[in-house]
Amino acid sequence: MITFGGQAAGRATGASLYIYDLSTGQQVNALSGHNRPTTAIAVSPDGTLALTGSLTPELRLWSLLTGREVRSISQSQLAGYVGAASSLQFVNGTNLALIGRAQAGVHIWNLESNVPVLAFKGPFRGTSSALVTFDQKAVLAISHSDVTVVAWEFTKGDLLGVFSEEWMSGYPYVSLTRNGKPRSWWESDTGKPWPEGRPTPLQWHPGFMDQAMLSPDGRILVTYGNSITTQNAKWLHLWDLESGKLLWHHPALDLPMISTFRPAQSCAAIAFSPDSRTLAIGRRDEGLAIHELRGDQLRQELKTPAGSCTRIAFLPDGKQLLTWGDKTMRLWDLRTAKMIRSFNVPAVNCLALTPDGRFVLVGSDGEFRGV
Repeated sequence: MITFGGQAAGRATGASLYIYDLSTGQQVNALSGHNRPTTAIAVSPDGTLALTGSLTPELRLWSLLTGREVRSISQSQLAGYVGAASSLQFVNGTNLALIGRAQAGVHIWNLESNVPVLAFKGPFRGTSSALVTFDQKAVLAISHSDVTVVAWEFTKGDLLGVFSEEWMSGYPYVSLTRNGKPRSWWESDTGKPWPEGRPTPLQWHPGFMDQAMLSPDGRILVTYGNSITTQNAKWLHLWDLESGKLLWHHPALDLPMISTFRPAQSCAAIAFSPDSRTLAIGRRDEGLAIHELRGDQLRQELKTPAGSCTRIAFLPDGKQLLTWGDKTMRLWDLRTAKMIRSFNVPAVNCLALTPDGRFVLVGSDGEFRGV
């Protein structure tokens, strides 16, 4: 069982990482190390380690058993890997970690020997999120600059494909292209396919997306942003990445957007369940909607306070949901659609849950110590 050592009382000034017990809402630890805001957190599959990144290139590895830093990966060790860490993931069953950076690409790092293993090269100018698929056959990354999804083979880094959302010139139709080629067209207002037998225009252009995210299994892509055809409208699309099929879309969604010191605009009001079968959408003023991804079935809606869903995350069992907004973290039971408890958390730059769902790790601002 994990026991957290270190400072458990009060709120440490300049802490990089706060840890809360979800069964009580109490802070159980505050870890200090980064001198800039923490931008990404990952917890190891066995729940004993945490990896954190900040606005500086350095990374820090923590023991959750002792509350102490195991080692740091300094800027000098990260030659060529510039920019804030925007995405971190432990590779299950190994001593490797996947690291995505806002002003660079994606690479694998050996946490035991503290050396880089593989850099993934591709047509991107920065990374907002990255993941290793469940079967560890592929690495997927989203470029924050042009909402492009890039896929590589995991062990060798060979490029598998580049995906992007494109809109048909002069028509309200959208496609998820692969390697620059549209695979099928779908009406953005209704989600219906382009009529059979109708000639397809030969010109298209990229959409203006605020954010994109991938399901944990790497099979579903969510894009959220401005409609090309309808003024002042926002759209959310769900795509099957392999086939290019538009699974469903939602019009007129107003989602809380985060754009502070983050590497890119981040729509943290969308969350997949760990099994990739359920999607939670936290709207700015209209509460929380839980969707089953098979056929877009609205399973339930939760009445949440306005501004309370700035960040959301499923617990590992998929039966509970964590929301944060207005300086308050709330834990919800999805079986009863009722709130279990709420507790004060002043700021959440990023968060991660332990595999047993007992604790939440919250990235904070760190202690500024000069340039």
